[in-house]
Amino acid sequence: MRALIIVSARFNPQELWGCLKTLKNHEITFDVYSLENPIRNEKTGDRFNITGLVADIDMKRLNKYDGLYIISGAFLETKDYWWHDKTRRIVEWFNEKEKMLAAICCATPTIRYAAEGKKVSYYHMIDTEDLLGGFYAILTDASLTVDGNLVTAEHQQVTVQWTEAGIAIMKGEEYKSFIKEEVSNASNVKTPLIRKKKWADARFPDKDVTKE
Repeated sequence: MRALIIVSARFNPQELWGCLKTLKNHEITFDVYSLENPIRNEKTGDRFNITGLVADIDMKRLNKYDGLYIISGAFLETKDYWWHDKTRRIVEWFNEKEKMLAAICCATPTIRYAAEGKKVSYYHMIDTEDLLGGFYAILTDASLTVDGNLVTAEHQQVTVQWTEAGIAIMKGEEYKSFIKEEVSNASNVKTPLIRKKKWADARFPDKDVTKE
């Protein structure tokens, strides 16, 4: 099995390393893409080379992947994906094929195009509530939620469980270990927002994420 990973240009190390380690433990291969290459550890600034840029992902070859993980990091760089057209088309493709889709923390609005009528865990902010609610997602207070092909998590502390839930779906199994879901009081009224995208431009390679 193979997973496609899209990660913030300034990534959360607990989320990225936790996800990659868990995938490796389950003998699942992966490709890592971002809006920048190399990507940077948001805590240390260390740089890591990855498979390539999201712009380079071949839409005609997405069939080789069994699932998609979207990993967060520094807020502004993660927010870039919320209105990124290529990422939106990738999310929509995976959803149309009913393949596994997973997003964590403030990356969850990126999968809103696949969230209509589905329960979603998310990082609690007005912007994330507006975007997810605007696509009729059912917002929950759970740390981790699995609904159909969609796996969402509120924060980095459940990274391993979030990754394992995605693995279970890719294997056609039921993941039963997620926390009991409770629907939040957040509004689900359709209130789409329009924002301007901020582009990042750092290009300083010195390490390779695939060797971590």
